[in-house]
Amino acid sequence: MRLGPVALGRGAAALLAVLAVATAGCSVFGHAPKPDPAAQAFLSAWASGDIAAAGAATDDPAAAQATLQQVKEALAATHGELSLRGVSTDGDTGIANYSAAWSLPGLGDPWRYDGTLALVKQDSTWKVHWRPGDVHPRLGAGQRLSVTRTLPERAALLDRAGTALFGPVDVVVVGVEPAKVRNLASLAGTLASWPGRCSGRRRGCSPRPGSSPSRCWARSGRRPPRC
Repeated sequence: MRLGPVALGRGAAALLAVLAVATAGCSVFGHAPKPDPAAQAFLSAWASGDIAAAGAATDDPAAAQATLQQVKEALAATHGELSLRGVSTDGDTGIANYSAAWSLPGLGDPWRYDGTLALVKQDSTWKVHWRPGDVHPRLGAGQRLSVTRTLPERAALLDRAGTALFGPVDVVVVGVEPAKVRNLASLAGTLASWPGRCSGRRRGCSPRPGSSPSRCWARSGRRPPRC
């Protein structure tokens, strides 16, 4: 009869020991660092223009700050939005997906693209593994971002019937330097041997010197004024 309580006490002690281990295990794994805050810290600092803080969130602050500063000066963005879209991990490495929207001077719509951040865990701390591709997926080592402005081809001007009023034509621009003319008659004869070549020039057309033939606009269906 006395063995009952003793056996029960040992069983209870063993049960408490198992619960204690299980509880301790849950506590340890529940506080494991996650990579999301590291990625978000980098994106938030970069979007706000805090280059030092963004660099500090990487495993190579000096290189990160140098590139991010160049990008900041090149874009001259008035506003930036960098949104974390998701994080995946594989052991001590990971990938963070983000979307970027930069408001640039002179552009009505933001410049948008999707990018990724490489992540790495060092001493139980997650960092952005720095690489130029963290800024833009097409940016490689030794490359720089720059902003260039290009103009689209001039749109066609149509009349009420849909016929083009203007169109591109090839013209030849002839320039004469009076100081270098030695034989005026010979020059006149040379110019006369090119009939119609000068008739393609139109008022307001300013071809670049030495760029013959040039692209100018002439009204179709009418003979342009002669030079």
